[in-house]
Amino acid sequence: MPRYREVYRTATLFLLEYGDDATAEAGKHADECLKNGDIDGERVWLRVIRTIEELRTQKPGNGERVH
Repeated sequence: MPRYREVYRTATLFLLEYGDDATAEAGKHADECLKNGDIDGERVWLRVIRTIEELRTQKPGNGERVH
């Protein structure tokens, strides 16, 4: 299982690359893993999706940017 840092990095990159479609794109990866019987891979992509959603709801602190 990847560490949170790797999941966070992937989620951030997906947000930068896909913007509003980041969750859907990560979902495609989760679906593909499930289709291929890769349950661990699906779990990782579901973590990425949760992290994308968390990043979207974060509000920047004083002088900070969210992503």
